[in-house]
Amino acid sequence: MENSDLELKVRKLTQDIVGSFVEQASSSVFSDEIQVPATLVLVTCAFASRKITTELLEKEYGEDLQYLVFDDDLVFRDRRVVRTSNLNPQILLNKLSLADRIVLLAPRISTLTNLAKGNDAGLLEQLVLKALLWGIEVSVWLDFKPMKFKRNTFYARVLDAIDALVDMGVGFRTYNCLPEGRTQPLPTLLTEKDILDAKERGDSRILCADGAVITPSALDAAEMYQIRIEKR
Repeated sequence: MENSDLELKVRKLTQDIVGSFVEQASSSVFSDEIQVPATLVLVTCAFASRKITTELLEKEYGEDLQYLVFDDDLVFRDRRVVRTSNLNPQILLNKLSLADRIVLLAPRISTLTNLAKGNDAGLLEQLVLKALLWGIEVSVWLDFKPMKFKRNTFYARVLDAIDALVDMGVGFRTYNCLPEGRTQPLPTLLTEKDILDAKERGDSRILCADGAVITPSALDAAEMYQIRIEKR
């Protein structure tokens, strides 16, 4: 046998052995990473009142959740935190496909705008839009009440993005991240989720700002459950 043939056989054998080890290692890592909780919370930037926020999330969804953090500079110490920069996009997609729901927590306004436009240039946008296409429950938690707006203003762009995302099947809820005793303005957007929350609390009415945007599904739910909507 010529040396060149021998070298080729040795090289092929080496590649097969190395490939086998890599495949086994990858399978092991994959099986560990793919243990997916029911709720994936997407954290894209810093958010206020971490203790209050995490307690509200656990009250809503239970402890079977995981925080996927997209900002490496964000200090977030929790045993359930996974930084997306440490995961292969393929693993992230598989996590997504096995989750019951995803929650986009206190996102930037620019993120909402990108999603409303169907812009999937970023990994985060790809995951959220893919979840919508797959029929996975998607919720956005806002740490502010959308303000009453006038056309061609900043607030108008915020509400336009929210309105478009509601049409795409995204659920919205707002939560108060301020200390006890401080309140936020009355909501200027009411969705079906707000009405259902009021029903769960046993409320017979719900307050919103004068000029608030009320989605058709919210009106239907309010009529069904006999909850009065009052504008102030």
